[in-house]
Amino acid sequence: KAIVNKEINKNFKFITINDEYINLEKPDIVVFQGIHYKDYQYWVKINPLIQLFTWCHHDINVHFVDKYYSSNNFHKYFFVSNWQKNRYIEHFKIDPTNSHVIQNGISDQINVNDIFYDKKEKVLIFCSTPYRGLLLAYELFQEIKKQIPDIILKVFSSFERDLLNERTIYNEITDTNQIQNNNLDKAYSNVYQLLIDDPNIKFYGSVPQKELFFHLKTAMILFYPNIYPETCCINILEAMAFDCNIISSSLGAIPETSNGLSNLFDPVIDVN
Repeated sequence: KAIVNKEINKNFKFITINDEYINLEKPDIVVFQGIHYKDYQYWVKINPLIQLFTWCHHDINVHFVDKYYSSNNFHKYFFVSNWQKNRYIEHFKIDPTNSHVIQNGISDQINVNDIFYDKKEKVLIFCSTPYRGLLLAYELFQEIKKQIPDIILKVFSSFERDLLNERTIYNEITDTNQIQNNNLDKAYSNVYQLLIDDPNIKFYGSVPQKELFFHLKTAMILFYPNIYPETCCINILEAMAFDCNIISSSLGAIPETSNGLSNLFDPVIDVN
């Protein structure tokens, strides 16, 4: 892997982790986000007084989590919602006194002093990965159109996030060949075609945050009929910051994240 060393300021540096650096620094606290680096005994040999923390965004149903939390010792656990924290306490029997919640935040590109937008348009926005409810959003939108014929649904969804640097203009997508850059997108090509064929739907695929925020400013509703148990939905937090109404599902931590400021339906899904 390429070595990355980037100094943000004198107290904050990004450095590719390796044994040489760890032995040199002998850290007092290590915070893991995602996969554990080495095992507990490795770190104790580096520093017998070391404190190992884990900052987790995943639900317990993510495939690597079970082995990860069953086989490693952590001094503190940080989660992004109480819903998520309580599931880990119940499933892994971790100590509640060492379990804490630090909720996700919104992008620093959003000016929190300018959050009220008067010029809202008759627009719904779906912005998440396709497997989190895109097909359901399309089907429900067909019923919404019958009641509000001039309603527009803008869809910001695909699996091409890693390819965004190859694009500089983010116009509406009018052909599936503009977006099928990987096997996941190819698997959803029929769904993408449904979006393209609907005159009331504007399909944009994946876009950078700045582009999405431009559309959220004038959108009336974040339309997110989610079927995936979110642990703390940043999309909802940021849409609320842009004064969008929220229509979503009472699944996972969405009720907690939206803090009662949303319209939620029960998708009747067993999150286990």
